Amino acid sequence: MHLLEKLRIELGLKKKEMAQKLGILPSYYSMVIRSREPVSKNVAFRAYEEFGAPLEKLLSNPMIGEQEAAPETNPTGTADQDPTGTEG
Repeated sequence: MHLLEKLRIELGLKKKEMAQKLGILPSYYSMVIRSREPVSKNVAFRAYEEFGAPLEKLLSNPMIGEQEAAPETNPTGTADQDPTGTEG
């Protein structure tokens, strides 16, 4: 779950209301909480000013309870590459 979405639920706000408080469109808010768009500096700062949300967390990895996926590695310890040997 995205930190902004968790905050919205805790505050009892509708998604449209949360977007309005952050100064963004509801469609953009939806993309942000689904990690389809990053949290902009302006949105992060508005969330900090309005709700006291942690800036560093919003700008680095705003997903709660999820770690960023590490690249898969093969037994040699190197990142997997195209098995066909052709790239692009």
